[in-house]
Amino acid sequence: MQQLKNYIYQYEFKPEVKQAIKSTKDKVLTTNTINKFLEHHGNDYKFSINSIKITLYKIREQEKVIFFDNTKIYYHTYNILFLIKRYLSVIDFYNSQEYRKTFAGLRSNESEVLDKYHLHRANSFDSSNAFTGDDKIKALVFRNFYFNREITNLFINFYTLFPKDIIKVSTEDIFFKKIIDRIIEHFSNTYISSEEVIYKSLAISLNAYFRLKMKMQAKHSKMVTEEILSTLFDYTFSASSADLLRNIYIAGRLKELPIFKHAKSPRVLKEKTVKDFDSLFNEIQKEFPDLGEIPLDAKSYFQENPIKQFLQLSPMEFFQEIP
Repeated sequence: MQQLKNYIYQYEFKPEVKQAIKSTKDKVLTTNTINKFLEHHGNDYKFSINSIKITLYKIREQEKVIFFDNTKIYYHTYNILFLIKRYLSVIDFYNSQEYRKTFAGLRSNESEVLDKYHLHRANSFDSSNAFTGDDKIKALVFRNFYFNREITNLFINFYTLFPKDIIKVSTEDIFFKKIIDRIIEHFSNTYISSEEVIYKSLAISLNAYFRLKMKMQAKHSKMVTEEILSTLFDYTFSASSADLLRNIYIAGRLKELPIFKHAKSPRVLKEKTVKDFDSLFNEIQKEFPDLGEIPLDAKSYFQENPIKQFLQLSPMEFFQEIP
């Protein structure tokens, strides 16, 4: 039986992305970076991105210059634009009718969750159903949401840190891959109480990038983060840079994007939660043996800092597949 790793694309940074070049760090490179980003990602958020250009000038001293697509650009600024665009996109999604049709629309209605489980369970045994695998997966997820919502949320949150595009499929399996993608998309949305929750998550993500990736001083990081949020959303926050970096956890999901919060003290999971998490992994492997052995347990998962894992996600145009 083939293992899951045989179905994973492996990538590495392109040589030009890894290699910094000597260059004066002037404002022209910020403009180059914005233009190059829009060239790859479209103009849907061109106005919003250009509105923070003056703030982006203020991070030039901590920048890395690379020669990408025959153009000198700022590596970190490009990544920051990628991060901001993802948040702008999920805010639009959050305010759409489409969001309310996803799993988030059920909110905490346990009876509806149970009804969904029974529906998909019955469909998975229907001989006239050509896609019983679809219903089988949905039944498993809904059942676990009903009996242990905390563990199931933790499990799906894990997948917000890994892009689904890394999954390899053969040509004849592309149709089924699209079905799986839709299932993931359906459950990768949770009830979010307000837009401000999303703004705060962006503030946490930006501050973490500035501090951990660019080694920026706390005062400067707070100032730049707040300027970006104020310009884009007229949103301010009282937390310090150190506060935003402390005890970060995934509180929800939107369109497969983790929504982060931070706490005053570390979250301590009950021993039962850890055991239930491992049990869920074991159940999934039993139900779907073609996945092979999933090399993950609760102890290793909960020891990881989710924001550090999240910041490993960079634009795909920076990568090349490892042969």
